[in-house]
Amino acid sequence: MGAQKTTLFGSIFLLNGIFKGIIDMILIPVLMSKLGYIVSLTLTTLIYLFIGIVTIKIYDFYKIDCLMIEALKKSQYNNTPIENNGVIVKLILKWAQKNKIVLEILLASQNTGLVVIYLRDGFYSYNGFYGKNIKLFFFIYSFVISIYWNTVIYIGNQAIKGL
Repeated sequence: MGAQKTTLFGSIFLLNGIFKGIIDMILIPVLMSKLGYIVSLTLTTLIYLFIGIVTIKIYDFYKIDCLMIEALKKSQYNNTPIENNGVIVKLILKWAQKNKIVLEILLASQNTGLVVIYLRDGFYSYNGFYGKNIKLFFFIYSFVISIYWNTVIYIGNQAIKGL
């Protein structure tokens, strides 16, 4: 991975981690305590959708496969080994070999936009939401991740209240 790709990947990874932490550990508990589970679930799903869309737009604008998802898709399609042997790529390959749904959930848990990049048709196309039912999958994964985090926070709050 070149210096430009490494810098871009690091920046994206850091910003995504910060946003994810703020949403999951600060925003969801505040929303849930002030507005309830359903409103929190709705708002965080919308936020995940927004962040996913922005991620895809940025990824497609720069047309740099800094996350190696396009290379992974091409490798899987051609049934050839992937050229990059970085830690992240090895982790993704490990999960991709076990079960693609697990890989998709792993990607969605970090950013639902990554699922779109992985599932959309073709590789190195940088073509937004192109692919069969891609918008539906994007919404479903955003909703599932939102349900997961909201439920974890809800159960945690109930456990703390019970002490």
